[in-house]
Order: sequence, then structure tokens, then C-alpha cells
Amino acid sequence: MTDCIKGKGHKVFMDNFFSSPELFRYLLKERSINSCGTVRSNRKHFPKDLAPCKMRQGDVAVKFCNGMTALCWKDKRQVYMLTNMHSPRNKLITEERKRFLKKFDGDVSLYEKEKLTTTKPKIVADYNKHMGYVDLGDRMASTYSFARRTRKWTKKLFFSLIDIAVLNAFLMFKSSRTSSKFSLKEFRMNLIASLIGKINHKNSEHSVTKKGQMIIHFFIGHLTKRKEGALIARKKMYKKEPL
Repeated sequence: MTDCIKGKGHKVFMDNFFSSPELFRYLLKERSINSCGTVRSNRKHFPKDLAPCKMRQGDVAVKFCNGMTALCWKDKRQVYMLTNMHSPRNKLITEERKRFLKKFDGDVSLYEKEKLTTTKPKIVADYNKHMGYVDLGDRMASTYSFARRTRKWTKKLFFSLIDIAVLNAFLMFKSSRTSSKFSLKEFRMNLIASLIGKINHKNSEHSVTKKGQMIIHFFIGHLTKRKEGALIARKKMYKKEPL
């Protein structure tokens, strides 16, 4: 995945599914790529004694070794970070964000904006900033998704790839036409219309009827006499009803 940016001094952010001390060391040594991400505390070579047993909210524990920084920050739960692009000095930054609070005035529900001020390590803030684009992409791809409920992982993968392909096409379209006010929904509707093309409803109705009759005759030849009689009776009833 990093072949196209090998040796260019890029920075890569990743979640705890991929990150590990061994991978970060390899990317920096072999490909000149700095890395940062959340990490699972049970990863090989990750310091087991990084966080004390009891941490209060806002507490930070840091360890540094061979150019790599391991950090544990207690928010609502313990967040483990690994980076080789940040200084081991525990620099804290303050961020403000808004959230909506739901309040009730009698039977009427009201929403009010509230400002929240949080203090977090710069490593965590940088990770949230850059990984936010991944969350935005996932959210856009899932909007008006093609996905259908299924138990087969192959179908889930197929629908996911379609959503990603459509989103990439939309982003390329927007980048080439900056003045366009096309929304993602309008782009999808136009894409669907261009793929389907014009449909002749009269021909489609006749073709469905013929196919339906062919299916009935096919199944009658393979049924027992009792079931065959039941199907023939139903077939006659359907013929009496106007379509």
C-alpha cells in the first residue's frame, strides 16, 4: 500500500488494526515513512508496564525508546498511542468543540449548543485531525449505500467496493468541476439513470408474462399428480383474473 510513497518522507496515520512497533520500525527504516496511530496494548514489543493500574481522567503516561514514543492517555477509557513522528515531550493542547444537548420543556424537546473544552496530548489531537478524513470518507460512502442485508461476506465486500468506486468517481468529478453544485445524491441518481438507460415498459411487461408462463409449464412436468392438479387449478384461476 505504501509503494507509491516510498522514500518520499510522507507521514502515515493508521488505526490499531494495523499499527505495531515492528511495522513502524520497518516503514521508517526501509521506506522513510513516519507513522502514528492507536495501538493495542498487547502488541509484541509494546511496553506492558506503560500505564499504571489506576489512572484518573486526563492523566498521561509516556515511554520513549529508539526514536519511538508510546503513550497512554486516560479519557473515558485508556487510549494507547504509538508514534515516531512526535517528540516524547508530553505537550498538551486545548481544544473546543460543540455538542447538542437535548432538553425538555414540558412535552417539547429542545436542542441547545454547548461548548466543551478538552485538554489532550498533541499526538492524540494530530491523530484525530488526520483520521477524521477516513471517518468522513466512510460516512460519505455509506450514504445512499448499495449494501443489502446478507450473511455472505463476499456480497458485503462487493457492495462495499461499489460504494467506494462511486464515491471516488464523485470526488474526481468534483475536483475537475469546482464550480459544480452537484450533490452526492444527484450524482448517484444520474449515474443510475445512465447505467439503466431507456426502458420500454410495454416490452418488459410482455416479456415478464411469457417468462412466467414458461416457468409454470416447466415446473408442472416435474411434480406429482396431486401437486400437478393443484397447480393446474391455480393456473386456471389466474387466467380468469384480468391482468
